Amino acid sequence: MSCSSRGSSSSVATWSAPTNTVRIFNYGVADDDLWYYAMELLDGETLTATSRD
Repeated sequence: MSCSSRGSSSSVATWSAPTNTVRIFNYGVADDDLWYYAMELLDGETLTATSRD
């Protein structure tokens, strides 16, 4: 699968994210016209588990 990247890795690498956000490392459109994004994986409780409390 080849993809068309729309972001710049150099600009993403130099940006400092606030503590209440996750970083988006890359995003684009795949050959089948589906959008994708790769984001930071955080350790901790899931949103589903939190909302059940």
